[in-house]
Amino acid sequence: MYVKEEKYVHQSKTEKESHLSLNHLLLNSPIPDEELHKHFSLYVDRISLQNVIFFYEIWQKIINVHGVVAEFGTRYGDNLSLFTNLRGMLEPFNRGRKILGFDTFEGFIKVSEKDGSIASEKDLSTTPGYESYLSRVLQAHEANCPISHLQKFEIIKGDAPLQLEAYLKKHPETIFAFCYFDMDLYEPTMECLNILKSRVTKGTIIGFDQVCYETFPGETLALMEVFGLANITLKRSPLSSSACYFEIS
Repeated sequence: MYVKEEKYVHQSKTEKESHLSLNHLLLNSPIPDEELHKHFSLYVDRISLQNVIFFYEIWQKIINVHGVVAEFGTRYGDNLSLFTNLRGMLEPFNRGRKILGFDTFEGFIKVSEKDGSIASEKDLSTTPGYESYLSRVLQAHEANCPISHLQKFEIIKGDAPLQLEAYLKKHPETIFAFCYFDMDLYEPTMECLNILKSRVTKGTIIGFDQVCYETFPGETLALMEVFGLANITLKRSPLSSSACYFEIS
C-alpha cells in the first residue's frame, strides 16, 4: 500500500502550489528525454537543493574518517543517490566507503506511544518492488564513477535492527563513518543506535532528520536514551530546519 506523505509536510499553500507547478513542468518538459537528467537544477526546489548542500558539508567532515556510510530509512533513496555521487566526486578511489540503505519499503512496521499521535502503521511506504528500481538507479550512478566494476552499495530491506544485526554478523569488519537516521520512530532508532554504538570511531558522525521535531518525538527519545544529550554536542546547519548531527569525540 502506497501512503502519501501530506500529513507530515509543513508547507504553506503557496509552497504547495509551487511544488505542484514544478512537478507539472517536469512531467511535461519539452527537453528531449535523453537530455532531461542533465538539467536537474532547472526543476530542483529550494528545500531539495538545501539537502544537497547539507550532505556535501557532512561528507567533507568524514573524508579522513574510515568506515562505511549508512542511512536508516531511505524511502525513495534520494540520499543514497546523492551519497553515491558525493563519494564519486570527493573520494573516487575509496572502495571501502560502502553505502548501506536500510528500509522496510512497506512503511512503518510498528508504531508506539513514544512516536506521538500522528504516525500510523504502513505510513510512508513506497510503491511495490521499489527497492529493485532503486538498485538500478544506484547502479547507473555508480557506473559513472571510478572503479565502477565493484558494487559499493547495498539496499537492505526489512526491519532495520534485525537486518543491521544480520549484516554485521555477515560483515564483522564493518565500522561506520557516517550514519543518518530518518526512520522517524523510537524503537527502530533506539535499537539501531545501540547496535552500532560499538562500531563507531572518533570522528564518526551520526545524523538525524527528526530530533527536536514535534511530529516525531521518538527519534529524540532514542537519542537521549542511547547517547545522552549531556554527552554530545548536537549541531545543525542553517540550511535545514530539522537535520542535525553530532561527532563522536
